[in-house]
Amino acid sequence: MSRGRPAFGLSLLLACGFAVAAEPSPAERHELEGELARLVSLLSDGYAKAYPEYRAIRVGHLFPHEGNDAAVLFSIEGYAGTNDHNEYLAYFSGVAPVHAGKPPPKRFQLLAFSQIGGRSWRSYDYETLALGASAVTIRGNAYGEADPACCPSVPIRTTFRYDPERGIVEEPQPP
Repeated sequence: MSRGRPAFGLSLLLACGFAVAAEPSPAERHELEGELARLVSLLSDGYAKAYPEYRAIRVGHLFPHEGNDAAVLFSIEGYAGTNDHNEYLAYFSGVAPVHAGKPPPKRFQLLAFSQIGGRSWRSYDYETLALGASAVTIRGNAYGEADPACCPSVPIRTTFRYDPERGIVEEPQPP
């Protein structure tokens, strides 16, 4: 195998509109976890809470500026003391420094969030969260007519694009 092929493959992948995503650094994770805690507090009824094991955080270049942006897929469970859950997607834009040589007071700014799944609707696989150009694509399952409330079985793949005027816009894809 030629040494030039991996670089060519990466160039082709980026040209096709896919962003290189990574796990956040410890500092980025710490800040995003804090932002997420505030968002969950606003969305919760006081009973519901988020569970870290049902969360995916990806950082990369989602938007046309320097620095990292982030997409976070998370679940909140326990509304009204039940085991009902909702899944949310949040987009964070990287904050650019205003003064040369001085870091901004925080790394990320919330751009938009949206409920994208939940019990008896559809559920997404957190491991499949993939960044693209101003979008993420996630695989999961929707509920078929005979599916019990625990177990969606119809494969789905959805792209969620950020639009500055409309927020998070859904674009279903073939599974």
